[in-house]
Amino acid sequence: MFRRTITHPIFRAVLLILLAGSAAADETPPAETGFRLLPPPWAGNASVGYVQTGGNTSTSALNLKANLDYQGVDWGNSLLATAFNGSRDKTTTDERYGIVDKVNYNLSPRHYAFVDASYDNDRFAGISERYALTLGYGRHVFASARQTLDLEAGLGANESRERGQRVLVAHGIATLGGKYVLRLTPSSQFTQTLRTEYASNNIFVNPVSELKLNVIGNAYAALSFEIRYNSDVPSGVRNVDHISTINLGYGFGTP
Repeated sequence: MFRRTITHPIFRAVLLILLAGSAAADETPPAETGFRLLPPPWAGNASVGYVQTGGNTSTSALNLKANLDYQGVDWGNSLLATAFNGSRDKTTTDERYGIVDKVNYNLSPRHYAFVDASYDNDRFAGISERYALTLGYGRHVFASARQTLDLEAGLGANESRERGQRVLVAHGIATLGGKYVLRLTPSSQFTQTLRTEYASNNIFVNPVSELKLNVIGNAYAALSFEIRYNSDVPSGVRNVDHISTINLGYGFGTP
């Protein structure tokens, strides 16, 4: 399915832009970025783009994404909000909203503790609402100017309400996750994240791959592919959704 998705004309066009920008970056370093409305150590970005989904629905839509980060010496905070809504023939065919806030405290240069709170509403995967709170431990496996890798594990609880249910049901959860960042050129990077959430009633797996390129100054283009798997879904709902997005955005500040 991903092979069919990537052949979409818009995806091919953005891939050409990414390749051209990467080649240009080898010759000319990117301009110094930084929007002083968010002075260091604050940083953030906001983007809008095109979405193509498959699984429980097959539709095209627009999406919004915003991220705000603070990274101090000991403390850090990352807030991510996403939303998209698709329709066909004036009928809503896809709708999802999510927000994740993560606070981390550095125990040492390699180790850190974190608290992760999230909200998810994925109507067409059968999830009317889901809240999760996790406390855990993370390790910076390696960090260099070119690549970084963080791995995390945590314990917590969630409350969820599936389609057709009237009350929230609570469950204990265990989480595993990670984030890998590879800087391809001075103006482009590849990011791979993974979140897995294990509960007695469901296993949720969410890998996200993203290729990001600074086009000019603080403006960037991003191509991403996301998989959302739920082991327990209502009757008539598929376990797997995959979401391909192309976004154009603007970054604020420098961490």
